[in-house]
Amino acid sequence: MYLNSIKDENLYMAFGFIALILTSVLSLSSSAFFLYIFNS
Repeated sequence: MYLNSIKDENLYMAFGFIALILTSVLSLSSSAFFLYIFNS
């Protein structure tokens, strides 16, 4: 039971880390896209 909860917590942390990276990449790409539109 204890080992199972540790595994679930690591999975949850990994999922949050991936989601954080995805959101930061999305915001960076969208801001670069808008800059490209405004500059052209």
